[in-house]
Amino acid sequence: MGDYQPLRSDSDCRTTVRNRIKYMKENDKQNVYYNPPMSTLRAIAFSCSILVCILTICVFLWVIPCHWATCPIQKATSWDKVYYGLELKGPLSLVHGTQGLNIVAMFQSASWGFDSKDIFPSNSGGIISLIGNTGVIAWWSQLVTIPTHLDCSQIDPDKNGVFDCMVIGDSYIGIIDSLSGVIIWSLQNKSHMVNNETIEGISFPVVTPDVNKDGVFDILVICKLSSYEHHVLLLISGKTGQMIGKPLENKSCIDIDNLMVESKGFSYLYSYTCKRETNNDFSFSAYNIETLTFQEMVFKITNNSIRSSGHGPILQTLAKSKEWIIGNHRLNMINTGPCPTNCSVTVNVTGDKDQTVYFHTAKQTYGMKPLVLHFNDTISGFLLKFWQWGSAINLTLSNSSLLYIQSITESIVLLTFNGSKPIDIVNASQADVVQLCVSKICQPKLEFQTDSLLLVDLDRDGYQELISYIVTYKTNEDNCSSNCTSKDKWKLQTKVRVIRLQAEILKLYEKIEHKR
Repeated sequence: MGDYQPLRSDSDCRTTVRNRIKYMKENDKQNVYYNPPMSTLRAIAFSCSILVCILTICVFLWVIPCHWATCPIQKATSWDKVYYGLELKGPLSLVHGTQGLNIVAMFQSASWGFDSKDIFPSNSGGIISLIGNTGVIAWWSQLVTIPTHLDCSQIDPDKNGVFDCMVIGDSYIGIIDSLSGVIIWSLQNKSHMVNNETIEGISFPVVTPDVNKDGVFDILVICKLSSYEHHVLLLISGKTGQMIGKPLENKSCIDIDNLMVESKGFSYLYSYTCKRETNNDFSFSAYNIETLTFQEMVFKITNNSIRSSGHGPILQTLAKSKEWIIGNHRLNMINTGPCPTNCSVTVNVTGDKDQTVYFHTAKQTYGMKPLVLHFNDTISGFLLKFWQWGSAINLTLSNSSLLYIQSITESIVLLTFNGSKPIDIVNASQADVVQLCVSKICQPKLEFQTDSLLLVDLDRDGYQELISYIVTYKTNEDNCSSNCTSKDKWKLQTKVRVIRLQAEILKLYEKIEHKR
């Protein structure tokens, strides 16, 4: 290739041409001399350089960038996102996704104001998973019932090293893949078991150690089978959902319920309530607590003896506590009366000498489950969430049923302690919630919001993030008292918010110390 330089004058052009092409007279013939073409080797090298450039561009455009679902974990940032047509139900759970931790929750879709653009069918329920660092929907799965409980911490049927989610509903139990949202197996009313048995009235399950040696924890439930007169204990494979052994029937009981489990040394003790008739005319019933160990349960169901329960599940309790303790501070919360008319809440926080450091009481108010905070060796506290009902608008619909539009104020209060220094009280947030009630059926439901706070380190950077959600109905109408007589004018929405609470608390104390 030649060197190119800018021409200083027009004469340079003529000089260049004369130098490039020389005419010489020889034997009265004119010979033309010119630069020869590139050799084959140089042409191949030139072509290869062009291909390398094109290949480099393609790699940077389509190979190196990863899909959002498969990218490596990113540092969590504060975000909030609105989802239309569904109501989340606590508590929130965490599962391992392809790019870090994902948020999993139960949901119920909108009872009223359904929009054709909504992706969630009306009057349905299911499970939804949100990517932890963005809030993007990873997957959602619709169920045949509205779920009541969710546990994503104990069972791994596909044994891929990631726990899947056990979902419980009204006479329903199922396992959902936490990565894809696919239902691995499920049991519900009229489900067929072996020997053409149909199952009904499935109780709240208890996770047991692995009985059939397939490497997956199993599940014990109380249910009604078609060939049995009364309820029985049924052991279900956590991997397949199939019955293990035979049903366990206590013929001395006319009914059994309230299955529970507790740890007993290196084994487990199972208990249930047994209902017995005490006289011949069946006019009086007595209730007894029946118990059996894990070894006894396995022998009666499978006819096989087992010495040890081996590695067992983590026991969880559904007991509703009224007291929470962190360090030397103790919080007592008592909710009384039915909401919204006659309910009230009382909160009392005491210090190391049982002196009251915070007291709050309010009428027409309900206190949600408090969140215990512990950030470092000195900073701790509680996070409180309240619903306070205001006035209600009563409207008569076309079918003579009443539409109640309840006005609720949702407030979050932060109580923090820094060593021996005085308590710091921060009104963290306050928002308006609109609750629609038709024929005593309300949405959002109070019982869905009682466990709507979660504190966790999403990005594993040593700082904890607060995950919370708020559910409300919205409308574009300005004067709802006269124009919002139709429940279809309202739109249900859920806002999920993630904030770097621990980092903000540390900043707050820096400001407080600076002022002091």
